[in-house]
Amino acid sequence: MGFRANIVESEFPIPPFKKGVRGISSPKGIGILWLLIVTSFFSCPAFSSETQLPDNLSRLLGALEKQQDWRLDGSPQHAKSDGLFVLINGGAEIYLEYGFEQAVLANFKHQNGEALILEIYRMKDQHAAYGVYTFKTDKQAKPLAIGGQAKLSDYYLNLWQGSYVITLTAPTPGKTSQATLITAAKILSRAIEKKGEEPDLVRRFRRATAALAPPAEIKYVRGNLALSAHPTAIKNLIPIGEGVAADYETSQVYLLQFKNTAESLERYNRLRKAVRKERGPTSLRTAKKHFSFLSDENRFVLVRRKAQYLIVLQTGEAHRNSTRFTALRQAIESFR
Repeated sequence: MGFRANIVESEFPIPPFKKGVRGISSPKGIGILWLLIVTSFFSCPAFSSETQLPDNLSRLLGALEKQQDWRLDGSPQHAKSDGLFVLINGGAEIYLEYGFEQAVLANFKHQNGEALILEIYRMKDQHAAYGVYTFKTDKQAKPLAIGGQAKLSDYYLNLWQGSYVITLTAPTPGKTSQATLITAAKILSRAIEKKGEEPDLVRRFRRATAALAPPAEIKYVRGNLALSAHPTAIKNLIPIGEGVAADYETSQVYLLQFKNTAESLERYNRLRKAVRKERGPTSLRTAKKHFSFLSDENRFVLVRRKAQYLIVLQTGEAHRNSTRFTALRQAIESFR
């Protein structure tokens, strides 16, 4: 009971782990499988339910625990490396792709009866933390002036600051107020020394598109798993590293950065071959420095290479010649 009760359901839009496994359909088989998984992870140093925590994580827990109105409810759970697969139910792969170090999960209770679940993720660097934060948040959430960046949804709050991503969740929606989540986030933010800054690629993207209406959201990706969560027609066709995904009203932009011009050229040619193979030789419209095609959803997709970058723009077929899409294309093609 204790193990299952402390599993955090991931909010990531990728398929979570299922309660069963293909080929094991009987309740007895599933029970045995879970016993093996739990036994192996709890005997592994990558996961621990002991109260002894690294100083940086202990300090953050202590910042909230020192408040007179709050108390720790049960023992915190700590994970590092692939022990994260036990701590959260689905989505651990994304943290590892960005660069995960350690995490702690703790339950708190307030003297007024309110409760919250606190998740603290320590990433390898501030940009890894920023990437996870952008992946976890959505354009419907309310931005808050806390830490580096923060967003509030109905019953949870995400905070990015320095190398940390923090999620505060009301375990029973409606019983813990949003004001309580905000107050707790401010306490935790004050315990982190540096706010952090966005990755250079994101800042340069913002400068290149500053004259346009701002996108509904910008996400920073560090691999194909993160990119696959977006509605791009090129997902999984080529390996990628660092990139920006921006969602505008009728269009999307994907700016992918590679190590050098040789690598971007190789990826460009590989992508063109993959699209031709997948969609047929007559599907491509090729020019000197770009090619275009229509996706399965009848969206116009334009791929352009510039120095060590690939620029992918996509929009509805009806908007491909619109003034707005033309302005977006000109802005992003001026990127440096």
